Amino acid sequence: MYYRSAGTKIKVATYTGADGNKYPNPQWFDGASESQLAKLGVTRHNDELMPSFNQKTQRVKMLDSGEYKVIELNDAEIGANKVVTVTMAQARLALLSAGLLSSIDDAIASMPSPQKEAAQIEWEYQTVVKKASPLVIGLTSALGMTSDDVDALFEVAAAL
Repeated sequence: MYYRSAGTKIKVATYTGADGNKYPNPQWFDGASESQLAKLGVTRHNDELMPSFNQKTQRVKMLDSGEYKVIELNDAEIGANKVVTVTMAQARLALLSAGLLSSIDDAIASMPSPQKEAAQIEWEYQTVVKKASPLVIGLTSALGMTSDDVDALFEVAAAL
């Protein structure tokens, strides 16, 4: 998707990533109605300007020329892109879809004190779930899950 103003291609807004590179950030234009764009003299065009890329292992950098370049992420950058926080609703829905939601109360009950009581409080009252939280660490062990299983569950939850 690209946009034209008075017949000239215009660049979408950009943001600067942690690596110092500029990345396209076209959300405002993409979310704008046709009438909002028309007031600005901008028209929307469907064009495969941005190349396809794997969002987990690659990023797209916009060059000063307006061209896009696909950049491979290194292992540290890929690890930094993993989902580490989801809402409790997302977590419960992901557990439900994985068939694990009904096992949570028993898993918490099997934990030793005071870990069990802390996990109960977190499960009942937290609004967000952090991957590195004592609740998740305890449930991972109690449910016999691997860290890869937890990563996958967080990815599913984040997509909900």
